Amino acid sequence: MSPLYRLGCPLWACPDWQGSLYKPGAPAAQWLSQYSRVFRTVEEPISRDGKVDLRKVKRWCRSTPDDFRFVLPFPRSVTDDAMLQGELLDLDPFLDLLSVLQDHDRLGPSRLQLPPAFDGPKLPVLEHFLESMPVEFPIAVEAQHPDFFADAPAGRKLHRLLKRLRLDRSIVAEWDPDDPVTEAAANESRRIRFPEQVRCDATGPMPMLRLCGARLDQLLVPTWLDVWADVVAEWIVKKKRPYVFIDVENVSDGPVIAEMFHERVQALLPEVAAMPRWPGRGLAVQLQLF
Repeated sequence: MSPLYRLGCPLWACPDWQGSLYKPGAPAAQWLSQYSRVFRTVEEPISRDGKVDLRKVKRWCRSTPDDFRFVLPFPRSVTDDAMLQGELLDLDPFLDLLSVLQDHDRLGPSRLQLPPAFDGPKLPVLEHFLESMPVEFPIAVEAQHPDFFADAPAGRKLHRLLKRLRLDRSIVAEWDPDDPVTEAAANESRRIRFPEQVRCDATGPMPMLRLCGARLDQLLVPTWLDVWADVVAEWIVKKKRPYVFIDVENVSDGPVIAEMFHERVQALLPEVAAMPRWPGRGLAVQLQLF
């Protein structure tokens, strides 16, 4: 049965997770398999910077359960270099990757991160790009320019566009208490901290949320995690299937924060299944006894 929502990290190749998420001393070849026993999605960042061997992608599929989904970000060559148009635009290698994942039923929404310079007047370029994409490939659009936030006209147009195409939006929520920006100033910038700073009503079937921060102690702000857990729970109640990624500067903290976030969602919706036992939990303690 498909999970009510998918929670994960922006990578699985983290040696620091040995002895916790992964079994102590687990070889790198087993990390994805052990990761996918606990989490139901991952963002594979390799596609953002270059080509990925299709044979490797097929191995990923064989290493994961049927209900696991990969999220691939669009390459920088498409978003930043070509700005979604022109002779520099070459989508074929990326679409080949998506096709392999789709054939193995492992394809999640691809994250289309617009560059910071992609502002409101460029919205027709995005519209043309999205309309030209194969409809079988789900997409979550992540805007960065202030034109698309708060109640700006371009933000409303983007919302209508995604809703018409039944595509999703990727929301980046950042928390850094060391940042001197006040909450009032944050409302006027592209830095999103709280749900009221961005439209959270879903435009498609799989809204995406990325919770970002620097360190574990900074992200464990109960009210902050709670308000975003409320958003995800509301999406689930409305029959959406959200994707949530815990993206922290210190990647070793990611699974712990993900677990705490999941506990908050489960407290709101008891029908959400408990997180599976981590493969490395208990084993590390047992080994220390001998």
